[in-house]
Amino acid sequence: MNTTNKRILRTLAILFILSMTVSAEAGQDKPKIGIAFSGGGAKGLAHIGVLKVFEEEGLQAEIVTGTSMGSIIAGLYAMGYSPAFLENMAMNVDWFDVFRETVERKYLSMDQKMYRDRYLLAFPVYDGKAQLPSGLIKGQKIHRLFYELTWPVIEIDDFSDFPRDFSCVATDIATGEPYVIDSGSLADAMRASMAIPTAFAPFNMDGRKLVDGGLVRNLPSLDADALGADIVICIDVSTDLVGADSLRSLLEITDQTINILMRSTMDEQQEHCDLYIKPDLGTTGTLDFDNIPYIIEQGEKAARAHIEEIRAIVKRTGGFREPHDQMEKTPVTSIEITEVRLDGLSEMSSSFVSSLLGIKPPVSVTADDIDKALQRMYSTGNFSRISYRFQQEENGKTLILEIEEEMPDYIGLGLRYDTRWSFSALLGARMIGLLGRGSTLSLEMIFSRRVDLLGMYTIDAGLGRWLRPGIAANYVDDYIEVFEEGERTSRYGVRAGGAGIFTETDFGYYFRCVVGAGGEWYSIRPDIAPAGTGTEAGSLFFLGGDFWIDTLDRSWMPRKGLKLRASGQYIPEMSVNNDSYSRAYAQAIAAIPLHSRVTLRGSFLYGITGGGKPLPHHRYYLGGIMSWFDYFGERNVSFFGYEPFEFSGANAYLAGADLQIEITSRWLIAGHFSMGAAEDDRNQVFKSENTYTGGAGTIAYDTPVGPVELSVSGSERNGLKLWFGIGHHF
Repeated sequence: MNTTNKRILRTLAILFILSMTVSAEAGQDKPKIGIAFSGGGAKGLAHIGVLKVFEEEGLQAEIVTGTSMGSIIAGLYAMGYSPAFLENMAMNVDWFDVFRETVERKYLSMDQKMYRDRYLLAFPVYDGKAQLPSGLIKGQKIHRLFYELTWPVIEIDDFSDFPRDFSCVATDIATGEPYVIDSGSLADAMRASMAIPTAFAPFNMDGRKLVDGGLVRNLPSLDADALGADIVICIDVSTDLVGADSLRSLLEITDQTINILMRSTMDEQQEHCDLYIKPDLGTTGTLDFDNIPYIIEQGEKAARAHIEEIRAIVKRTGGFREPHDQMEKTPVTSIEITEVRLDGLSEMSSSFVSSLLGIKPPVSVTADDIDKALQRMYSTGNFSRISYRFQQEENGKTLILEIEEEMPDYIGLGLRYDTRWSFSALLGARMIGLLGRGSTLSLEMIFSRRVDLLGMYTIDAGLGRWLRPGIAANYVDDYIEVFEEGERTSRYGVRAGGAGIFTETDFGYYFRCVVGAGGEWYSIRPDIAPAGTGTEAGSLFFLGGDFWIDTLDRSWMPRKGLKLRASGQYIPEMSVNNDSYSRAYAQAIAAIPLHSRVTLRGSFLYGITGGGKPLPHHRYYLGGIMSWFDYFGERNVSFFGYEPFEFSGANAYLAGADLQIEITSRWLIAGHFSMGAAEDDRNQVFKSENTYTGGAGTIAYDTPVGPVELSVSGSERNGLKLWFGIGHHF
């Protein structure tokens, strides 16, 4: 007998039993309803639609079980959240952002603020060998979200103490056996059950390495039976196998492979379902989180298609029932702790981790307090997972953090394309403790039309962020162009390299100061130049300093915050053939939110030179989108409507204003205005006759591989220009 016929007979049996008199059930306990929620990624949000109909019809379950996304919906429903809350949560969570491995930028060190958003891929290095990560996503951010959502039951260890009994299923990747989780941390349980292999890193629990439970039991009806359910309702959002013509991408093939594994146990699980509901989700995919209203609606439709069976179950179990009191146990807002315990540390000192944690008992802590502490810890890149719980001791409650350290070296790869610089590749590496405990060696190489090599070695002087001496060396091979009245007249190839010593100091997460000294050699060769122009080469010595403050919420299209930077060099007379000179520039960027989706951003950049005539590559350059202002600086300055290098001088300024509107969490449009000038005579820089203006409009989409941007710019001197870019900026 096939599975479909068995389900039909089972349903008829229920209806037959319901036709009996109520007196036959007198003196007996009412049957318990259990709901089994399957996995299915974004499709799992259809469970919410089904629950909405159940609530309307007065069907209340005493037992819920789940796998993968089903474990998330089931767990939150078990602890007392209503279908209305779950729908609101699903609609307001930025799922794509949750799946990113990011910490709020304000918790990053200044080093990380400068370099975090540059790499597309990063590979850990163990024992001198680069390895693939155990999952593309460590799951730190979604784990933190689970802790935030489950905070009201953070002190409940036994899931049978929830308003609804709950368990979820994960897979022990070492044995291939199902692992049922019915106690401990609800946040940990949900994170373990949804650890899709290769996508999410496995979750370590109870000495096991756990991955997505859907591999062994995607529809946990047997688990509902095990918890005592008399009637099991199954909601299945898994994907049917598709034909070969539909398998075109790696993601589609991976999804099909997982579905094949899931189907091996689905028939057995369906046999234990008294009511089987399968929403028709069409071509909806596992990652279609941008289609949530449709997914929830399909769940509602599927439930309404079984409305008579639902009402029959309600009648059998005592008639219409109001929802359980939401959060029957008083929601926890803060917890008084008398001690903090750090478990799992081996490489890092407890004093350093405690300083990152920033929680000093005795003190009351909230979910937000601990989330901020976790972000500070994750921001270092030295931890792969942090779980926490509270334990009652004789002298009060102890906050226990279970920590998994991760301090590997890494190799990073960045890729980018834009219409000005064509394809660019970034290769970076970080090695910790290579030449001494606490030391860090960083290397970066950029290859495009511009070749940029940078190496830096810092030493832990025992004062943490307060003082880090180091040495640095760099090499740049690029070109500069000369314009006259908007026409390109010359082009020079420039090769320059340098080395020096420095010391850097960080104050908190927002301010850095660097001072140092070094030497530079350079060669300037004419590629296109007036006849008789020869190669200029030489060397020089310099003293320099850098000071900056950065509170921006993100490096690309920031929505709020402030960035201030000042940089200067003094070049003594003895090191060059002309008079000594000094050069300095200051930059300010302020982003002011006018609305939750509207930002006004202003910027000002001013560079000056004092003393003698600067070398050609020490002049300031304006023009183009994402170009450089200073030869050794990054390509992150835009003077809209002009060509790169169209303006140059010993002194220059650039002012800009942007109005940015976020259409969705990922799409945005922006209007830009810029004005600036570059002159050798500082007194001429701000005169109106020397100032030029330009503007642009941009539409952009934020993707996992970096922003995709399309801009149309124009100016009083030049016509309209089209610019396209994709990838993280570097």
